Amino acid sequence: MNKYIGAFARLISAGLAITVLLLGTAMPAKAATIQDSISALSSSVTPLEDFSNLDLASQEQIIDYFKTNPVPASITNEIMRLVPPSKARATSYYNDLFYLAGQFLGCLTIASVADCTTANNDANTASSQAATLYPTTLHNGPGDAFRHCLWSALMTLDISWTVANKIGTKHETDATSPLAEKNMDLFNNAKGRYAGTNSITHNDAKVLCKSYTDSGVLQLAP
Repeated sequence: MNKYIGAFARLISAGLAITVLLLGTAMPAKAATIQDSISALSSSVTPLEDFSNLDLASQEQIIDYFKTNPVPASITNEIMRLVPPSKARATSYYNDLFYLAGQFLGCLTIASVADCTTANNDANTASSQAATLYPTTLHNGPGDAFRHCLWSALMTLDISWTVANKIGTKHETDATSPLAEKNMDLFNNAKGRYAGTNSITHNDAKVLCKSYTDSGVLQLAP
């Protein structure tokens, strides 16, 4: 009898040892998950698609990591390939590569790579038009209001009202600007989506947003 009890006790002891060993090895693997994902993105030939396929929690952790650490060249190169730099944005914070990378990755948490690419190229178009029409008021003035209006209008035309709303709202929500500026930009974005639904071409949207700007329909200051 004692022989069986002793054997049973040894089995239990071995089982506990295996359980402790498994638990001990599992914890470091969990802690390395985000680093593993970043390493995979760094070596990927399709990093944006790979990022968009991650779960939201992982995406947000990676974005937070990139706020204080360099963004891998694989990601920045892919973004620059999809969204060529805009001369109109060259002197603004919008042209900062890490800002653009963060914005693009943030967009991917709510939209596809194709839609985020379109949204960013529409932003370049809106910035270029604003710089041409209102060169001295590109921040908190007519040029700024026009840019937000046209960007949202173009996204509405090129993607959809729903996606334009999601991307525009997230862009303003994630921005570090004062609340009054955010509310102004959200207001002008909404007017832009309305302009987009009442336009057939990009030029239609441009004409409507310029009319909204010049007639005071848009909010021109916080």
